[in-house]
Amino acid sequence: MPRTHRIDFPGARHHVYNRTISGELLFWNDDDRRFFLELLGQLPERHGLRIHGYALMPNHYHLMIESPAATLSRGMADFSSRLTRGLNLRHERNGAIFRGRFRNRVASYAHWRHLLAYLHLNPVPRHRPASPDDFKWTSHRAYMGIVAAPPWLTTSELLEMHGGADGLRRYMEAYRAGILGDPDGFDPEKLWQGGETDLGPGGPPEPEADDVVLAMVERRVQDVADVTGVPVESLWEAPRGRGGNPARWVLAWWLTRGGAMTSRRVATLFGCRPTGVSKMRNRLRRRAAEDPEVAGWIDELLRLERQRSRS
Repeated sequence: MPRTHRIDFPGARHHVYNRTISGELLFWNDDDRRFFLELLGQLPERHGLRIHGYALMPNHYHLMIESPAATLSRGMADFSSRLTRGLNLRHERNGAIFRGRFRNRVASYAHWRHLLAYLHLNPVPRHRPASPDDFKWTSHRAYMGIVAAPPWLTTSELLEMHGGADGLRRYMEAYRAGILGDPDGFDPEKLWQGGETDLGPGGPPEPEADDVVLAMVERRVQDVADVTGVPVESLWEAPRGRGGNPARWVLAWWLTRGGAMTSRRVATLFGCRPTGVSKMRNRLRRRAAEDPEVAGWIDELLRLERQRSRS
């Protein structure tokens, strides 16, 4: 069975994580951790990703990554490959280190805000007097101003969400004390279960509006990738020249089809003005009139729409 495409789109914010085979140590010493952070710090320049947070644990890691240009898969594949080669070379070993490909979950606003506190408290023992200030292998100390933030770490967005460093600290203290719980749908115990969720009695909670929109975008992006055969990360590219990127135009049309999203919201995803979305739809209409392949893409998506409306 072929691998499913990673869900990614411009501006998506991801919780990215992975762990070692059989729970073996990922980091044998601080030099290993520094090597990990060195590679992590190269992701913004090499792949245009933004790093908002991290936590390095003995046998796994957690990252908060924003994907402005939908390059998460390419960036993380490069990162994981270089990390594995480097650690194997350091410790004179061969073979895979991780159980499989990295895992990722697209985060809604509420989950993104909460995730930073979860990461920074991850190494802190729950029932012993300890402070996240004492743990140097997370991004917490940079957020608190205890150490200078590295140039590749973006802290401004989440500090603003929490009302500054003091607000973030209060949030973490309340969460650790049990005064604040996890947001709906955020279950740390189920992170490693491959996306399977035990909903318990009463069925699923009512999803947040952000989550509904994310789910719809993910499905429609995957629809266009499947129908056109164009990789997800390439759907967002806007090459110069007369040929353009018809699959990108199809995606703009499909996301607005039936009022699913407004042109303004779609424009935010594409990084353009709402008029740019209208231009893409017009280009698609003209191209479909002269290109049977593009017309076939549209027909297939309309067939899929009819099929879903009957189910």
